[in-house]
Amino acid sequence: APATFARHSVPHLRSFADIMHARGKTAITHMCGHIHGLLSSIAQTGIDGINYVTPPPLGDTPWAEVFEVLGDDFIVDAAITPELWMAPATLDEVRRNIEAVVTDDLLERNIMLTAGADGLPGTPIERFTAVTEALGPIVLS
Repeated sequence: APATFARHSVPHLRSFADIMHARGKTAITHMCGHIHGLLSSIAQTGIDGINYVTPPPLGDTPWAEVFEVLGDDFIVDAAITPELWMAPATLDEVRRNIEAVVTDDLLERNIMLTAGADGLPGTPIERFTAVTEALGPIVLS
């Protein structure tokens, strides 16, 4: 709940950010899933980035909205979540899914792309190749 996060997590994360910044470090914390309603509170923490921001349909936080609330200098580790590239999606659907979420405007920002669920046993190499092929023209353009 946002009120609980504001009461308990904001002071903790503020302390973490202050300690990291005092040592010349960047403060990045892990938050995945449903954090959209927490963005205004996260802005009060002083952290520099979030590891694993999860967009819909798995999470509720579009990457672009993080930048809108937390600013252009914020760092987003963007989760390319499994429903975008795992079965039952065809390889063509995988490519379209990736192209739909990884847009040119996002690549101009402080964004890292992370393919979630990369360690699932039995994942065919073709799935990883399809993600790489979809990202190639976007990232290299």
